[in-house]
Amino acid sequence: MVGDGHGRRYQAFALFASSHLVDGAPALRNAQLAYHLFKSMKFIHRAAHCAFRASEMGGGVRWRRRLERFAERYPRSLIGRQCTRRLAPLERIKGRRREVLDLLVSTHKTAKEIGLALGIAEGTVRVHIKQINRILCVTNRAQLVQFVLQTNAA
Repeated sequence: MVGDGHGRRYQAFALFASSHLVDGAPALRNAQLAYHLFKSMKFIHRAAHCAFRASEMGGGVRWRRRLERFAERYPRSLIGRQCTRRLAPLERIKGRRREVLDLLVSTHKTAKEIGLALGIAEGTVRVHIKQINRILCVTNRAQLVQFVLQTNAA
């Protein structure tokens, strides 16, 4: 570690920035180190950004709990709102999209079959699925189903 004050702050910012430049285990490690440095300097919101990054990189349950605690303490802050959105993405899916999601996960129907069941066009179903994928940050149906099943199991 570099000395006190500005050196530690510089090191923390450098680690956090490098967590965005690399992928995988090094990014996770850098985000975790930056989190601990910011936390020790009482930069709580900066530490929350690092925890958010660590959870994005697959940091596990520990980082999710840290985000939950931060969102409870500071619900109206920008990072608090981001944490809430990150922790409860399924609650953001409502209306027709929710109906499409439920049919997609429970019955594994195609877009055409879902459209017939709900009385909407196949293209509309595809648009809904595309928007659901965007909200949940997944790229295909297999990831979507896996995400929903894991979230419901937790």
